[in-house]
Amino acid sequence: MSKKTKTSSTSTSTATNTPTNPEWVTSGVRALSNRTLDLLGRDPRSFVAGPSALQKKAFADAGNLKLSDYYDQAGGIFKDVAGAGANTYDATGYDSTGYDATDATSRGYDSVDWTGQGYDATKATSQGYDSVDWTGEGYDATTGNATNYDFIKAGQAQVYDPTNAVASTYSASSLLEGLGNYMSPYTNDVVNTALADYDYGAGQTRAGQALDEARSGAFGGSGAAITRALTEDNLARGRGTLSAGLRDQAFGRGAALSAQDAGFRNDASRFNADANTRVSMSNADAANAAAAFGANARNTFSLADADAANRAAAANADAANRFGLANMDARNAASAFGANARNTSAAANAAARNDASRFTADAANRVNISNADAANAAAAFGANARNTSAASNAAARNTALSFGADAANRAGLANAAARNDASRFGADARNTASAFGANARNEASRYNAGAMDTALARRLSAGGALANLGSTMGADTRANLELQGRLGADERAIDQALSAADINVLNDLAGIYGNLPLNLFTGNTTTGTNTSSGTTKTYDPWGTYISWMNAMPKPPVGG
Repeated sequence: MSKKTKTSSTSTSTATNTPTNPEWVTSGVRALSNRTLDLLGRDPRSFVAGPSALQKKAFADAGNLKLSDYYDQAGGIFKDVAGAGANTYDATGYDSTGYDATDATSRGYDSVDWTGQGYDATKATSQGYDSVDWTGEGYDATTGNATNYDFIKAGQAQVYDPTNAVASTYSASSLLEGLGNYMSPYTNDVVNTALADYDYGAGQTRAGQALDEARSGAFGGSGAAITRALTEDNLARGRGTLSAGLRDQAFGRGAALSAQDAGFRNDASRFNADANTRVSMSNADAANAAAAFGANARNTFSLADADAANRAAAANADAANRFGLANMDARNAASAFGANARNTSAAANAAARNDASRFTADAANRVNISNADAANAAAAFGANARNTSAASNAAARNTALSFGADAANRAGLANAAARNDASRFGADARNTASAFGANARNEASRYNAGAMDTALARRLSAGGALANLGSTMGADTRANLELQGRLGADERAIDQALSAADINVLNDLAGIYGNLPLNLFTGNTTTGTNTSSGTTKTYDPWGTYISWMNAMPKPPVGG
């Protein structure tokens, strides 16, 4: 800068003062000036670091942020489940089957009458005779034994062993797992750059201290040594503190990221363990329901089989009893018929013998009578024989008719009873089958309704899981963008420090040169004569350059 000094000199001499500097002063100032002119020729934007690659990627990814597709899938599931009505079923009934009882019709018979044939008796002397008696023959009734049956017990009730669900666990993740993967790969670059900047500042401190010693003339001595030792101690401790702080900051960031991911892994493990436990419980419920249904079906079929076997045994025993009764009735009827036939034959024989005796008596009586007696006896004998024959024939026909009607009535009753039993058995079997079928269909419908409700509950749970997964993925994406932004800012700060390094070095050199006592080495050369009056100008080139450099705007350092 120019220094103006007013003087009151009235000298009439004129002198030209030319400053003389050492070559090392002039070359140093010239080098700084040339370097400064080179910097002024550069594009000012080259001193400002642009967005880093990580920041550009973070900006692009942020522009593409959207809701996860899992939200739409979860919404569709919720909509479907919300629109689903209650799963019900209509109970299946059955109509009982009756049967029409078969009526038995009785069968009678018309008895055969016979008219006795008389004759005109011829009177004669009568001769008596002793009548022949006959004893009626009975028969022993045939008895039968009722056929019993042993009822069949139902098989042992079927049980089942319940299926137990297995609870799933998980091992918690620690933030120390893979911690090195979360440490910034630029840690050493940041630390080295910061330490280089610190060392540069330390060099300035040492140079300033040396300059102060030069100014004070204390180039040696214990005081200067102590001062330098204290300075070096402070600089070493400051350098260590800066390095430790930067590395501790990098470790803290890496540990925080590792802890966040460990939390994500624990959440995923806990979710998977819970899902596996729920699936195991659902499968155990299904297995127990199937086992209970199978045991119930086997018990039902066992009861049905036992009931059918008992019904069949009862039917067989009843049929055997009915056939036994029918056979017994037939044997008793045959015995009665035989006894009746023998009694009839005995009566006929007795009647014949009595007739013979009477005939003999009549013959004796007629010995003394005329042919009328013989005619009367013959007529009586003929009429009596015809009457006996007619009575015997009528009795035989009536007995035959009565036996046939009785047999037909018994057969009709037995057949009607058999048909009624068969109809009742068939109706019972159809009613049982209808009830079993209706119950089975109702059980199936109820099971299907429950299965559909369970399926809807699973879909609802899956929709919630998808929504949670979409939320977690969105949070992870935003956390990644935030991490990219922070790392990109660190990278940009490094680039900015590198871009401004030239200007900072020149500023530091200018400051060092400005603090040097260059005026000690500046001289003047006077030539010619000069009349000086008024104002004397003294030119200080180094002061002008320092003022110029200080007036220049300094580029920003850091992010």
